[in-house]
Amino acid sequence: MERLFLAVFFLCLVLSPGSGLTQEKSGLDPGSSLFYQGETLFHKGDFLGAKAVFEDFLDLYPNESRRSKAFFRLGQIEIKNRFYSSGLKYFELFTKHFPQSTWNYHAQLKIAECLFHMERYEEAEKRFRATIKVNPDVTHKWEAYSYLARLDDLRMNYDDALNKFKKIIEKGSDEQLLEHARQSIEIIVEDKLTKQQLLNLNRVLGAEYPGDLILKRLIQIYRNERDIGNYQVALENFIVRFPDHGFSEEARLALQGLRDQEENGIRIGVVLPLSGQRALVGQQVLQGIQLAYSQFSAANKQQIKLEVRDSGLGRDATAVVEELARDPNVVGIVGPILSWEIQSIIPILEKYRMPVFSPTASTSGLADLSPFVFRNALTKELQARFLARYAVNHLNLYRLAVLYPTEYYGEILREDFEREVRALGGEIVTSISYDRKQNDFREQILNLGGVPDDRLKWMVNRFLRRGAKPPHLNDKGNISRPIIDGGLFSGSGSEGLKVALEVNYDAIFIPGFYDKVGLMIPQFAFYNIENVLFLGANGWNSPELIEMARHYLNSVLFVDGFFPEGKDPGTKKFVEDFEKRFGSKPTVLSAQAYDAANILFQAVLQGGFNRLEILKHLSGIENYHGVSGVTTMLPSGDTDRSLVKLSVREGRIVPVNGPNPPLD
Repeated sequence: MERLFLAVFFLCLVLSPGSGLTQEKSGLDPGSSLFYQGETLFHKGDFLGAKAVFEDFLDLYPNESRRSKAFFRLGQIEIKNRFYSSGLKYFELFTKHFPQSTWNYHAQLKIAECLFHMERYEEAEKRFRATIKVNPDVTHKWEAYSYLARLDDLRMNYDDALNKFKKIIEKGSDEQLLEHARQSIEIIVEDKLTKQQLLNLNRVLGAEYPGDLILKRLIQIYRNERDIGNYQVALENFIVRFPDHGFSEEARLALQGLRDQEENGIRIGVVLPLSGQRALVGQQVLQGIQLAYSQFSAANKQQIKLEVRDSGLGRDATAVVEELARDPNVVGIVGPILSWEIQSIIPILEKYRMPVFSPTASTSGLADLSPFVFRNALTKELQARFLARYAVNHLNLYRLAVLYPTEYYGEILREDFEREVRALGGEIVTSISYDRKQNDFREQILNLGGVPDDRLKWMVNRFLRRGAKPPHLNDKGNISRPIIDGGLFSGSGSEGLKVALEVNYDAIFIPGFYDKVGLMIPQFAFYNIENVLFLGANGWNSPELIEMARHYLNSVLFVDGFFPEGKDPGTKKFVEDFEKRFGSKPTVLSAQAYDAANILFQAVLQGGFNRLEILKHLSGIENYHGVSGVTTMLPSGDTDRSLVKLSVREGRIVPVNGPNPPLD
């Protein structure tokens, strides 16, 4: 930059005020090659390269006939790189030293553009108005006029801004300016105008552009507010005013849906696969919702209706959700159940401002994708955070090891568990992977400090013979050591020794499934790693785990989202009511669906008259006591909730009493 402005200073000394842009000479001038190289790079969009070449050109050829054009190009490059202050200096110097140039009008426009982006709006406005008045180039006039519209927009003079952008669309010809004007009008109508301003413009514009956008926005507002009367009138007006508009067919469908309804009560949509290969899962979720609804009083059932839709065989969840979303009486939806379905419907949710609450979709980061997505699913992140908090904050286990499968489930759990442990002041001593296909975990257990009986006995005898003590545990290789308790040593051997193995960590987190954990835990015992706590996620929760490793599950703790044998009074009543109604025990999916439905029902009963109020209520959920835990809604739309802590006692999986980690 210093070199560039030295060149500028030199030019200011040698250039006469009367100089102007001249015709490029035919033939080979001394600087032709360098100048055309800069032009080529500029038009290719390599502005950094072009800038360096034009700087060299000005340094080497201060009297060259194309110096003014090179100088102008440097100003353009600074603007393209958003260095508006530097661009302003170049164009001000250009107008000073080349006042007769035919490019001078363009330079004046560029000065105004720089001032605009530097937020020197009053100065910019004067120059834009001067451009419109004196600049002979029609495109430059419309460009200046577009900036005046943008100034009105920034000053919240939306009526003036709309009129200017509308005039550009009606009379302008530059496609880039036309597209910018159309986009600006859409943003103003969609995001900036008040309801009263929209109503005023709707009366004034009628069938004129952007009357269609205004009326569409009013339709959206009436739908979100659940103002059925005005919603219906607005739909009818749109069809009459804009019969050939692309939105008219959607308006006709919405209008027909209103006319088909027998009554206009509040509705909660339910979108589940009730046919096809996922019908069993869909049915489990639906049963939880139906139980919650069945417990309503007759008066509440008059106030809220369920609208159940099948998204299974031959039905697309996107179409099903949009069908519900067109109905302003539907103020929220339970479902869909799959993460990819949630992802596919996000444009629909954004369009209709429709909140959805999924009790099952568990993909990482799903709720972050839209402010209209909520869930109380048992995510991997939730389990990892819960276990880490419980281990560190309540069990005072600060040194932990991790043994994880190299698959998505295990790796996500590992990453979140390790991150949370470190955030809480704990330490991950070691983290070791295994292949999901493995059945023998000898190598991993040895790396975790395991020692077989014969090796452990040999180590003890060696220490006794030497009169030495086992080495101290540390993080530099001594991950385990033998502990000797009692016994006698005489010459050739020892008698009555009690030997155990000490490791330099307090617990092992194994984010795998019961089939491999059931093989793994007995192998830990074989290699004498017994005096540690084994931690697991919901993949452990299976009777098969007991069958595989019954005698080795003395010190295990794992979590799940629901446990039907739990002793909590609310859980016991839920299980009893569920069994009475459906003849089977509820699953975790049924429990989470029961809670999700009740949360939405309560939102309505507490004054959630429309989608906007439901959205506000869901965002504010805190310490909701449900059958699947105590739930608090995070800003992302995910829930942070307590989980059921489980262990094994006398050959049965049982809940663990004790405090739950606080929900941050």
